[in-house]
Amino acid sequence: QRSEHGQRTVAQSAVEAHAEVPVAPVAPQEEECEVPHEYACPITLKVMLDPVMAMDGHSYERSAIENWLAHKQTSPKTNAVLANKMLIANHTLRAVISEWVEKHGPAAR
Repeated sequence: QRSEHGQRTVAQSAVEAHAEVPVAPVAPQEEECEVPHEYACPITLKVMLDPVMAMDGHSYERSAIENWLAHKQTSPKTNAVLANKMLIANHTLRAVISEWVEKHGPAAR
């Protein structure tokens, strides 16, 4: 379309200029993988690197539960009084989590 003086209209020029600009392809977003709830510490809500089992039968990140037990006698999950503050390394859970992290990469942490 041309104006009465034979020139292109501003709108037409803008459309044509836009049409000539190459559009960069959009990179696909990395899929976010959801952490299985069994792999997340109930205290920190992060993937456990050093899971231990407390006397309530639940697993926690070692540093988080040690800090908790330094100030409390209760379970973070049930709020029940714990018979003792002994912690047992959960080697099986640690191996499963390590395998899962390797498969899903550092973003999984």
